[in-house]
Amino acid sequence: MAKTNKLISCYGTDEDRIRATLVAKRAGKSISKLLLDHVRSEYEKVYGAADPHDVIETGE
Repeated sequence: MAKTNKLISCYGTDEDRIRATLVAKRAGKSISKLLLDHVRSEYEKVYGAADPHDVIETGE
């Protein structure tokens, strides 16, 4: 997997930020790592090992 320095962000309330911080801390991860692990896991359930570029190009 390629390493990148591009930003992924999301919006939420102050309470959401606190929730994310607490859940990430409990998992021993940063918020970024926690969110990306979740996204990658959910992606794999739906698309398997398909290259995301291919999924976008086919409109899946």
